Amino acid sequence: MTDQSFTENTTRGKVRLAMRNSLERVRPGIAVDGNGSVASLSDNLLPGVEEQDFFDDFRKDREAPLEDLHVAHSSRMLAINCFAPFTRRVSEPRSSERDISFDEIRFERDYPIWARGEPSILNVVLSGPGGVIGVESNLAEYLTYNWPEFPDACEERIRDVRRNGGYFKEMLRLKSNPDLYYYLDAARLIKQALGMARAYFHQRSTLLYLYWEPTNAEAYPEFARHRGEVVEFAERVSSVEGTKPGFLHMSYPELFDFWEKNQPAGWLVEHLRNFRDRYEVEM
Repeated sequence: MTDQSFTENTTRGKVRLAMRNSLERVRPGIAVDGNGSVASLSDNLLPGVEEQDFFDDFRKDREAPLEDLHVAHSSRMLAINCFAPFTRRVSEPRSSERDISFDEIRFERDYPIWARGEPSILNVVLSGPGGVIGVESNLAEYLTYNWPEFPDACEERIRDVRRNGGYFKEMLRLKSNPDLYYYLDAARLIKQALGMARAYFHQRSTLLYLYWEPTNAEAYPEFARHRGEVVEFAERVSSVEGTKPGFLHMSYPELFDFWEKNQPAGWLVEHLRNFRDRYEVEM
């Protein structure tokens, strides 16, 4: 049976089709079903990415089943294919100050907003001398309306300095007017940020919102609107002094452009090439 999301005339459906077609193009010997799924997890990995790089972090029950990792348009697999090769290289000596430097890279980390509270899950967490970066990866989920939802006790239970920060204030604004954002899942980002602020109260931390776009994004108004909402959100949460964690946002191509400008090692050059071949597609 074919998933109707691949055939319906929506931008999100076109993204899923593009991802399925791209996987079939770069891996011509594998079978991809009508839902964009492959039989083996390894079929969905880029060259140079191994299951041992990330699979231990997925053994516990999570918000989505592991079958999600078999889907060509999986946001979680997008993050894995991007960051997993670094896990075997965190201990390598740096050849220059411009090298990418992390001491630890973990996947699917839980950050409850309060003790034993609802977990806020981040796709990737990178730790290093400069602090902690939590990554929220998004491929096609944002191409639909995202209704903001918060735990009922969220406003009451947060009584520390987070209450004075930009994320808490934006939460209150969203609860009063849920239609402030259409494509951006601002509530998810707020919960992740509040969880990170609790976990890394005495450390420098950053929440990075990393999202996918096609090479012809300008042909679809949804991508422009999403970008505008991201900029507005960033300005609002960052305008309040002392807000933690910091908030950054960029597309995957922008991240890779940044890495390429920083004179990457040979293995990373090859990884960037493989990633672009798989994920930089036109719709």
